[in-house]
Amino acid sequence: MKTISYDMRGQNQGNRALLDLLTNRAPGRALDRGCGAGDKARILVSRGWTVTGITVSKQESVAASEFCERVILHDLESGLPSLPLTYDLVVLSHILEHLAYPAILLKQLLASCRSCASEHGMSPGRETNPRCWKFLTAAIGPLPF
Repeated sequence: MKTISYDMRGQNQGNRALLDLLTNRAPGRALDRGCGAGDKARILVSRGWTVTGITVSKQESVAASEFCERVILHDLESGLPSLPLTYDLVVLSHILEHLAYPAILLKQLLASCRSCASEHGMSPGRETNPRCWKFLTAAIGPLPF
């Protein structure tokens, strides 16, 4: 069987619409959970952010390392990894719909940033998948945003 190699970077626009919501926010440290090949990190770094990425794919981690200060290989299906740093921004884009048990990750995420969510107005893209949010709120209770 022939192996096909291709450049993983630039496979999408890095969810630019989501990242454009941050235009009035001063750059800091960002954690991109499910960073893929670094498309979101590329945009964040160009705007002055320092990015740590998490991906389950070794191939993607190599591509993402071009933009991320650090890339952690971790399967988010098992929840959050231990992280030695604190972050000003956590990006969780196009991840929940790929997990068999997204409520586990979301519960851990909300527990770790509940005060940040209420203080800064955390608002994930519920409108893009209302059935998913209906399931998750049934599984974990009311969301703080």
